[in-house]
Amino acid sequence: MNIRGATALVTGGAGGIGLAVARRLLEGRARVVLWDNDREALGRAAGELSALGPVRSATVDVTDAAAVQSEAARLAAEGWDVDLLDANAGVAFPGDLLEMEQRRLEATFRVNVEGVANCIRAFAPPMVRKGRGHVVLMASAAALTAVPGLAAYAASKHAVIGLADSFRLELRRRGALGVKVTVVCPGFVRTPLFAGVEAPVVLPWLTPQELAALIADGVERDLLYVRAPWIVRWLPLLRSVSPTFLHDRLGDWLGLTHSTDPWKGRAG
Repeated sequence: MNIRGATALVTGGAGGIGLAVARRLLEGRARVVLWDNDREALGRAAGELSALGPVRSATVDVTDAAAVQSEAARLAAEGWDVDLLDANAGVAFPGDLLEMEQRRLEATFRVNVEGVANCIRAFAPPMVRKGRGHVVLMASAAALTAVPGLAAYAASKHAVIGLADSFRLELRRRGALGVKVTVVCPGFVRTPLFAGVEAPVVLPWLTPQELAALIADGVERDLLYVRAPWIVRWLPLLRSVSPTFLHDRLGDWLGLTHSTDPWKGRAG
């Protein structure tokens, strides 16, 4: 999909990866709509980006399906038909599954899975009718290999990959071949979401700007998957050919097993 001239919606756009993606899309001459549930941060982000091109913003909770549908209808009525959806909003909380508070467990799936589905259901139908569009879904390398301390988060990102693959085929069955799907599976990205994590040498930190450039390139090239850094591209194969005991031992040797031990984190 050609980013130039597109109207893009970025959820979780007030900071981190979402803000970096919005900036990259504006640099590519797209119009950008920012959604976030942090009103103050959203205002700062919109102000920061406004010099780069047309930007509008709205405080939206993606877990509220009615609010998502209402705001989508308002955008369309005001001439901001969304061609490119970047369902980036997500949360992650530190702690093993057995220790996690129930409210945090539920929030992980509500935001990371239900929120994604709500946005797809609001913005994909017009894309199908027009016969063109692009949906970007934020998964994670944690959905491709096991990491202790990420059980709930990894499960939610497994769900995103499953959702994306089935949704892609549903589009195909409808004949909507011009509507593309890209699934993003990054390793650790240097944002407050994963503050304190000790990234292994083989899985070096990505910056939001680096990932944003890869996402934009993936959209332009209609890639199904964006996996980074390089080793993430090999994780599915390594998992399929390695016995479980060897896979676990490699995690120990490479430092992945204890990478989240000092994790402080926050919602993002």
